[in-house]
Amino acid sequence: MSSVLMLHQPELRDELADAKSGTPLRPYVCGASLVVVSVAVLVCGLLVLRNGEGPAVAIAGGVSVIAALLLLLAMVLFERRVWNLAPCEEHIADAIMLNRHRRKYYAQVTQNASWKLSFLLTTSERALRPTLFVMDRLAARCRRRAAPGSKCQNMLTNNHDWYSMGDVQPRERAPKYRKQATAEERRAMRRALRSFTSICCGGLSCGQFGIVAEEAARALREVDLLEERQQVHWAMVKHVLESCGIMALHSVQYTTENPSCKTLCAFVIFCHLCMLRSGMIFVFDHWAQECHCKGAAILVNDVPHIPFLEEYDALQT
Repeated sequence: MSSVLMLHQPELRDELADAKSGTPLRPYVCGASLVVVSVAVLVCGLLVLRNGEGPAVAIAGGVSVIAALLLLLAMVLFERRVWNLAPCEEHIADAIMLNRHRRKYYAQVTQNASWKLSFLLTTSERALRPTLFVMDRLAARCRRRAAPGSKCQNMLTNNHDWYSMGDVQPRERAPKYRKQATAEERRAMRRALRSFTSICCGGLSCGQFGIVAEEAARALREVDLLEERQQVHWAMVKHVLESCGIMALHSVQYTTENPSCKTLCAFVIFCHLCMLRSGMIFVFDHWAQECHCKGAAILVNDVPHIPFLEEYDALQT
């Protein structure tokens, strides 16, 4: 790995040194939880094949077995590639290591209330690896075809579309807000994000990445105001909005230089919109807010700042 995580924390520095030396970091990068799920699906599929009756049941059991075996194979292949990660996978591997390193500290501060969130975070990050693998392969093709000195040469690279986990805040920093959003406030946030994703999907279908960037900037400013008014953190919502916005902003430049990159840009942004549309992101922030009430700024201190609004405002002037 080329990035340097949290240099003021020697343990993280040593973990990255192990990765550079070629030592597989199985506890950090191997999708252990996904392997467990795969085995469970495999066993269920075999039981269905053994005890089920009828062609439909047999087909369902067969599909389950095949899917489980393919997922297990994918996890093995990803683990073998741990010491030679492309930018997208490197970013998520750094995030997994950071969250695993900090989970004991957060558990101590919150009297173990943070364990479920830490587990969900690392499991979700591992589940993203197949998608990031595809993104890396497609982005590498676009970078190879890019003209020398063009913006496309930086597509989906670290410190351009992805930002270093070394820029996160120290884990000891206290949360600014220590309240928890009410059920009505969570419902209002979900309605707002559904409206946002609907507008952005319309822009994507027309290849108008500028619309997505504009809507992301507007949504981020509204979330900032909501945080101040509600005295709660929406850390994961803001992080995904920033990531979506910066990708949309850069996609305008990428597709201007190379129209063939449009499909990949739309795919990356669409993945962000799916995360915002899903209920999982609200689970992250809801559980994180429980920890904020106890004084642990989990998520708030664990995601890097993405300078989307700064770049967006600079382009508007």
